Amino acid sequence: MRQKWANLFKDWMNKYGFVELKNSSRAFTWTNNQETPIMAALDNFFCTTNFEQKFALAFVFVKARATSDHTTLILDLRIKEVKKTYNF
Repeated sequence: MRQKWANLFKDWMNKYGFVELKNSSRAFTWTNNQETPIMAALDNFFCTTNFEQKFALAFVFVKARATSDHTTLILDLRIKEVKKTYNF
C-alpha cells in the first residue's frame, strides 16, 4: 500500500513539473538519536522546473541540529544583493 502512495506522489510531481533540490551537505536529515542510530533522508525541498531554471545556482544545505531530531534545510538562491549608489 505504501508503494501505491509513493507512486501516486511521484506521478503528481511529474505532472506538475516538480523536482527535488538535493541538499549538498548531508546524506540524511533525521536520526533517532540512539546509541546505534537510524538515519534517513526524510526532509526534502521541492520546486518547479521553472523555479530551477530561474534560480539555476540555488542549492539546499543543512544547518546543524539544535534540539530536534530533524535538521533544518536552508535554501540559498545565490542572489547577490545589489546596493544602490546615489550620485548627487
